[in-house]
Amino acid sequence: MKFRPLQDYVLVSRTPPAEITVGGILLPATALDKNKATEGVVIATGPGKYVGNRLIGMVLRMGDRVILPQYGGSEIQFNGETYVVLREGDILGVVDR
Repeated sequence: MKFRPLQDYVLVSRTPPAEITVGGILLPATALDKNKATEGVVIATGPGKYVGNRLIGMVLRMGDRVILPQYGGSEIQFNGETYVVLREGDILGVVDR
């Protein structure tokens, strides 16, 4: 079974926060909010949004690493995994590595 978002919706899988900072500092478990990771990977995107009779395509692509709002989107369970579905405009940015 596959999930295909409609319009300008995006399916994102949250990635767990890093337990060690870039400088090598180990963060305690109390400092990490594992339930609300703010980074994720785009799993699927819709075709885009219609404005009038024109389709405005999506900027995001599958595999993009993105920054999410802490409390945005709708969490869904699909194939035993937890995902977040939100509009492309709600995503804060793309992480280039």
